[in-house]
Amino acid sequence: MANQQNTSKASSPSKILLDELFQSEDDQFLDLFVQFESYEFLKHFSIKWMEDARPWARKQLIEYLHGSLNHPGHEVVFKRTLKLAIERDDDELIAHFMVALDGLVRRNRTTSYVYNYRTRQSYRREYLFAKPNRTVREQTGRFQEFTYRKQTYRTPLPDLLNRPHNRLFSQKTRAHLRRRVWRYFRFMAYQDATRYTDAMVSAFALYDNSYFSSGEAILDNWSLMHAGFFHAPEIAFTPSHTNIVAGQSLSNLKPSPYLPAVWDGDEVAAKLWLLLAEANSQFIRLWTIDMLRQRHADWLSKISIEELVQLLSCSDATVGEFAVELFRNHESLAHVEMATWLRLLQEADFSVLPTICDAMQTHTDPKRLSDDQLIEMTMARPAAVASMGLKWLRARQEMRRIEPDKLAKLSESKCVWESEKIADWALDQLATSESYSAERFVQFFDSPTQPIRRSACKWLESAKTEVEAAKGSEALQLDPVLWAKLSETPYDEVRFSLVKVLADVLDHAPQRSHEGAIGDGMNLDRWMRIYCAVILCVDRGSRTKPKAIRQLAKIAEQDPQRCESVMPVLAIAARSIRNPERFAALSAIATLVQQKTELLEVVSRCMPEWNWCESDGQLASGEGA
Repeated sequence: MANQQNTSKASSPSKILLDELFQSEDDQFLDLFVQFESYEFLKHFSIKWMEDARPWARKQLIEYLHGSLNHPGHEVVFKRTLKLAIERDDDELIAHFMVALDGLVRRNRTTSYVYNYRTRQSYRREYLFAKPNRTVREQTGRFQEFTYRKQTYRTPLPDLLNRPHNRLFSQKTRAHLRRRVWRYFRFMAYQDATRYTDAMVSAFALYDNSYFSSGEAILDNWSLMHAGFFHAPEIAFTPSHTNIVAGQSLSNLKPSPYLPAVWDGDEVAAKLWLLLAEANSQFIRLWTIDMLRQRHADWLSKISIEELVQLLSCSDATVGEFAVELFRNHESLAHVEMATWLRLLQEADFSVLPTICDAMQTHTDPKRLSDDQLIEMTMARPAAVASMGLKWLRARQEMRRIEPDKLAKLSESKCVWESEKIADWALDQLATSESYSAERFVQFFDSPTQPIRRSACKWLESAKTEVEAAKGSEALQLDPVLWAKLSETPYDEVRFSLVKVLADVLDHAPQRSHEGAIGDGMNLDRWMRIYCAVILCVDRGSRTKPKAIRQLAKIAEQDPQRCESVMPVLAIAARSIRNPERFAALSAIATLVQQKTELLEVVSRCMPEWNWCESDGQLASGEGA
């Protein structure tokens, strides 16, 4: 006779500690509660839990229902709380039970081969199978004893372990509990339609995308399929499961709810509209959109712009496209106030802004906007808004001139894609303005946006053509005051552009001296600071450095007293590992020594590795060469 023995896993959580955590509203309560397995204790504690009116206790219960439900012995907790919720008509809590039970059943596609004895052939059959993944109490050290011929033998048995994918109840019990929950809502649909739709909308909002990860998972949401697709010809219901009708497909599934009449009316349409924003799953959002299109088309055509604004700001792309469709066909767009349009541009998602801008250009007169509002739109970060603002701003400038100080604000444009175009236009307008101020241009050079600085540098470097064509007339780029303000710029590209302009000025106007005309707005120290910063720049400016080197050598040539400050920088350039910089520096130093022999001592001191000497008008190098 065989006798099976086992050793259960020892577990003795503290009941006193659990009561303390429960009374003190400690968030560690659930972690300790799921360790209990005693039927009597869990039954009495479940009743106590349900009778507790504190919001914290209810929140913990809802969190428990949406947990893993993989706790041995906790069947009594689930059943007892469900029974009490039904007795008290607690619609909100039963909606959470409905979602939790739909998540307990998950079937997988299984393949088998069936042999037909009549045709003597086997064929492949695919069906859905729900694994018996019921929770078990873990048992280790199991063995079996049996006696044979008065001798006792002991055979070890495999351990019983509770796997992570296990869940409460058997598959039959889960189906029974789902039918019990759906029966509660089904009776409610006949007794109180308003209460039923409220409960269903609340329940639908709780489903997340994990409930619809595959076609089989969609069908396994038995209560949801009853509520939303009861009359759909593509599916058939059994007491335990939802199946696809032969020859049908889920791709053709359309909303066909239980008792369709209860989903009519403007009040229900408003609930579905809120569900669009509150739903946590794409499947529910699609169901809601189809319901609104099928049963509430008239209500959608009369919806207010304020409600559309709220829906347009939804982060979900499907809802945004639906809102855009409604927005395009709305009958009152021509009567929308300008304040509403501007708020819409600020609150809507980036993906729908192009559509809103198209509608705004169609139904709005830009004359209703002030200069400041146009400037603000042009400075916006979205490209669609900035482009529309620039278009209207150009039209306004052709009608009447906008104040230059307002145009200078465009240097703060935030749109990366349109900022260079905006800066080009703004600089052209400021250059043709009657009142000139270097401060307005400096704002574009100091902009933190690189495309705006690039546009400003391009405008500054255009002085080359201006110098050639000016013939005595001064261009705005040649203002020494502007150069002086740009000399302290923190941006390398601005320094490079300034060096190009200064070099071009000296090349076309050699009669100007550094101490004369240019010194009025920008003294020699500022010049040297710019040149030194460009030459000593390590990672940029390879095309500009030779110009700076030549100009720095001219400064030393025209003012030998500054050779002490110029030569250390030229020496660094002469030691560069880059050929263009090294050749330019060596050429400049050699020319400088040839023309100013008194500077030979300073040059030799700064570059001791070279031996500078005069021999028949030539400079010879020593071993350092």
